[in-house]
Amino acid sequence: MEKNPDILIEHNLWGLLSSGNINDKTLCEAFLPALSEKKYTVFISQKTMEISNNWQESSKEILKGLILKLKPIIIVPNEEINKLSEEYKKYGLFSSPQNLYYTEAASCAVNNIPVILSTDYKNLVRLEIKMKIKGINQMFGYQPVEIVTPMELF
Repeated sequence: MEKNPDILIEHNLWGLLSSGNINDKTLCEAFLPALSEKKYTVFISQKTMEISNNWQESSKEILKGLILKLKPIIIVPNEEINKLSEEYKKYGLFSSPQNLYYTEAASCAVNNIPVILSTDYKNLVRLEIKMKIKGINQMFGYQPVEIVTPMELF
């Protein structure tokens, strides 16, 4: 069986999955098994793990269950990730310079993770952002990173 590409689930989607308040439960119930059944290697940022410490206990428990099920690999920022993240910031991709998407996109580029899974249509799942990230990656010798929604996994 052919292995599917590695995939990083961005911090907001982990938060949505853990909140229990997702509007489209059917979508989540469908794509979570697809991640396991289709042999994706799932990644999570260290910062997502850190910010989850401030979540409600019920959300922390849901996240623990997701982590047990999906077995994500934790991406720890390093100097190379931080440098690429700073290059993204120079282009002002996101409204806040503290935005975790800078680090998550850089983590994917540096670690050759070709896909970011997101439902954040305001910030990340926008053609302009996708094109800028691809262009910056190309300028600095990194492979493109695809930003996809859960529906695109089927």
